[in-house]
Amino acid sequence: MEDRLLRFVARFYEAGRLDAGRAFTRFCNAAGIPEPEKNAVRNWPLYGRIALTASMAAAIAVFAIIGLSYKGWNDYRAIDIAQKFTLPDSTEIVLAPGTELEFRMKRNVREARMSSGKVFFNVHRDESSPFSINAGNGYVRVLGTEFQVIRDEASVRVDVAGGKVLFRQHDNTDASSLILTAGMSAILNAESTVPEQVEQKSRNFAAWASQEFVFENTPLEDVVAELSEYYGKEITVKSAGEWKTKCLTASFAADDLQIILSLISSAFDVEMEIIP
Repeated sequence: MEDRLLRFVARFYEAGRLDAGRAFTRFCNAAGIPEPEKNAVRNWPLYGRIALTASMAAAIAVFAIIGLSYKGWNDYRAIDIAQKFTLPDSTEIVLAPGTELEFRMKRNVREARMSSGKVFFNVHRDESSPFSINAGNGYVRVLGTEFQVIRDEASVRVDVAGGKVLFRQHDNTDASSLILTAGMSAILNAESTVPEQVEQKSRNFAAWASQEFVFENTPLEDVVAELSEYYGKEITVKSAGEWKTKCLTASFAADDLQIILSLISSAFDVEMEIIP
């Protein structure tokens, strides 16, 4: 709890933000006690002023703990670029541009909620504290794993990179749940009550979050298609022989398409060009 309070203060502290006088007035009103005159407090004996200060500090600390434990939602958002955050429970998240997520820890439950957008989760494993996500019509529950949630007006999609994920309709505990494991994906449409499993086309579905491509014995034709879709560029390949069925096992940083194509071209003796 002490660590959580320290993180809370470090996150929201601003110099000059707290007006001690107004805070004391609000404290007296909330506690139902009369606020003493300023001069009266000033004329109190030293031990009396110390006792008052200590009591205020203790009460404020209790209110902070109660608020943080049961009410406090922390906001995380990405505006123009993808943003990575570490939640208070050590879970790591990456938000796609335009995405906002709220998170809180309440007793033995970790809760997140997202209105729209795309988030990649690397949930810190804690079997005593399940991690749940409210994504509108969709509800996701895990103990600790890596997965992606995409929400828009029409549907909620979950893609799992590792571990196990429970996926069902939100606010309907009687609805059938779908258990997804590594390499599995599912979609819950707005008009549906049960998620439908769909094909996970590539293990690089979260390259936008990891900033890395990983290929394992992948046909070169599929590699080119993935890169073309990710970067939104048309790529042409020239080769003296058959190149589409050749397979690639490699990993690349996703920061420069031209460098990736140059490395692949050298390895397979082909010419790859980006069409403007």
